[in-house]
Amino acid sequence: MHYDATCSNCGSVEISKPMTAAFPARHRCGGRLTRIYQSPIIKFDAPGFFTYDVTRPREQVGAVRFAQFERERDDIERRAKAGQLTSYELAAESD
Repeated sequence: MHYDATCSNCGSVEISKPMTAAFPARHRCGGRLTRIYQSPIIKFDAPGFFTYDVTRPREQVGAVRFAQFERERDDIERRAKAGQLTSYELAAESD
């Protein structure tokens, strides 16, 4: 593993060591090492994290489940136009 550190003599350095080994207190030059902590790299590699995922819901959930979603959506839209939404739906709509 590679770790960023600051050496009191050299400045910014990169330390290579096994992950389970202790962080060295001194650099090769004899200067004192201070580890620099940084945010980890995060990779979002799952469905739903990309813009094109929301444009293809039929492929993601399957034709049967997508058809059920469309029926429910159409029913809610019809009831909204007629002013027949439930109190729960009205509260959710105002959020």
